[in-house]
Amino acid sequence: MSFLQDENGHRNEDGINGTQTATNLVNKLLVTCQYPETTAIGGGFFWSDGFRGAYTKERNNSVWIMTFTFSTFKDDATSKFHTGLLAMGPGSLPHNEVINYYFQELQQIRKPTRRYFGATKQFHWVCFDAIAYITDRVERDSAMSTLSSAGTYSKRSRHAALLDSKIMPSCDNCFQSLVALCSEYNTSTSNQICRQCMSWDFFNRPIAKKYVKRPLHYPNQTTTNQPIPESCSMHEEYIVPMKLSFQWMKKGVNLALAELSTGTWTKQQVEVYLKTMAVNSDVIHKIWEIAQKRRSGIHHPQQEEVLPKICDMVDDIDIFVDSPMHLLFQGIVLSTMDAIHNILSYWQQKTSFFNQANAIIKDLMKFWLSYLVLKELPPKKWLAENDLAISRIFPYIYGMLHVDASQRQGGAELLWLVNALFVLISKIMTTEEVPVENIKNHIALFLDCCHRLCKAVYDNTIKDFWISKGNYTSLLNLPDQICKYGSIRYLWEGNRERYIQVVKPVLKALRHTSTYYERKIQQVHKATTLELMMKQLQCGGCENDDPPRNYLNKIYSTREEVLNRLEHGRPLSGLFVDQPQFQNKILIAFRTGRSRVDLMEVRFDINERKTTLMGQHYCMFLVSSDDRKMSATLNAMQELTNIGAILLPLIRPGETFNSQFTIIYSDWHVLGSNGSKRLPTIDPVLF
Repeated sequence: MSFLQDENGHRNEDGINGTQTATNLVNKLLVTCQYPETTAIGGGFFWSDGFRGAYTKERNNSVWIMTFTFSTFKDDATSKFHTGLLAMGPGSLPHNEVINYYFQELQQIRKPTRRYFGATKQFHWVCFDAIAYITDRVERDSAMSTLSSAGTYSKRSRHAALLDSKIMPSCDNCFQSLVALCSEYNTSTSNQICRQCMSWDFFNRPIAKKYVKRPLHYPNQTTTNQPIPESCSMHEEYIVPMKLSFQWMKKGVNLALAELSTGTWTKQQVEVYLKTMAVNSDVIHKIWEIAQKRRSGIHHPQQEEVLPKICDMVDDIDIFVDSPMHLLFQGIVLSTMDAIHNILSYWQQKTSFFNQANAIIKDLMKFWLSYLVLKELPPKKWLAENDLAISRIFPYIYGMLHVDASQRQGGAELLWLVNALFVLISKIMTTEEVPVENIKNHIALFLDCCHRLCKAVYDNTIKDFWISKGNYTSLLNLPDQICKYGSIRYLWEGNRERYIQVVKPVLKALRHTSTYYERKIQQVHKATTLELMMKQLQCGGCENDDPPRNYLNKIYSTREEVLNRLEHGRPLSGLFVDQPQFQNKILIAFRTGRSRVDLMEVRFDINERKTTLMGQHYCMFLVSSDDRKMSATLNAMQELTNIGAILLPLIRPGETFNSQFTIIYSDWHVLGSNGSKRLPTIDPVLF
């Protein structure tokens, strides 16, 4: 594993270990260490989720598991041997008590303890802590005792705020300013603060403090000495958006309990007050029960825990991070696709679009690339890898609507949305460092595009799709989260989801008794330990499990197949090699033997037949005139580069193919306007 600080006091700053959160964690633990310079400090991630244990009676046969994964950045970073199964049980039961239990256990492993290191064959002081808890929105809200995304004041995760589609989006002036900032890759912000709109800023715009009037039945007096939460006094005229913290919530809960117990507030007033603080109904129900007991003279302080114990054990509520897989791909991407498809149905174009898109998708599916695992439209039973794959080619697939959409009401706004979403996801998912302010601007621009599309296509009787789902405004959490945790790639839960495949095989003859799950947990632990021991014996101490094959490119059968695709405008899969001799070239492999390939150089000239469409730059591609025969083994080809490239042809209805392609790379880069490999940008022509 990759310790935050090793036994020699050396600080590891790779990946998430070098972030602000990791630094704070190390400093906090070092205070408790008797020998801080020789204490190893490890970090890891809690993860929990449910899955279907059986395909009969799916609702009753869901299984929930909780794991802890130690942080590592070595070649075996995705190994299952770094993950331990902590708990397993029926998915239909509440899990808060289990989560509370393991956070209590966390208090013990935070204390320095002498442990044996197999690598050094010595005992060293070591302690551990959790860097983050990764889970989906439903599980996260339950653990934090907050309202779900369906709540009036809780659409945005870890915030208490009412959404208003008239105030929150940017006005015309602010929208044009955002377009300019995003188009020029400018990290600055406007010095002028608009008083007409929030422009998705919940805290710094003047109008954000006066757009939600206090609701009916909001309490207007207190008779106890309990502290009052910030911006939640009885004399407030407006409900101000607030970032949640456990301390702030506890103040509100304790105040409500005290006032209800004395009869100053009614149950209805407690509900209204706490729901403006995004506190869920279970807590409100507990408050009502305890208040009734107090009024009856029954007072047991030890039985009056209203909020879960985790609220006292966690310093920062932001440990419950917005997980990228659920938020971006299974949330934003799928919801946006659904919104676009609804508009296509409204235009009576959905079936014809699916037929065109699926013809391309079927061709790309035959490439069998690790980073482009596609499925046909419409999305049915898609996995996160399918959502991620469609995101990579989003402007190409939905760019086919360019001709029809530009002639329809709302068509321009739809094209804005497609361009804005692709650029946003690319900037969030890239390994390249992108200024946080730039990401913040792109999030605001994307949300504006969602809003303007709704207003252009539908009348006021139709509710905006972005306001009915919590994922859209929760995007606004990402800039602060990136400041604390670094790239959201560090929090990718896909590797944790893979652990389900370790657990599933043992769940035969599924039962829902505690003894059944206890035996299955023991079985998983024993099987994993034995497998690890076998690997260590076979490879002389190696703990790696077999890494998954990374298919970056397709190997074609013959050279003629490649030439035929180039001539007739069909997608091609190749490799990008960052070396001077391969500048403005993509290498495409075709098989010449069982384990050997030839690499063909396909050259492009950005100034020849250049066309820009949906922010993608197309130019002429052809086989190099000095095409040298390069032969290599499969292993040698894989060692050339770790970046794949997809060549996508420019096909226009009724026009002859003109040898024009664009490139989408596996690292979220695209072909730039000057022929370079770079992150995509907003297309100023569209806007």
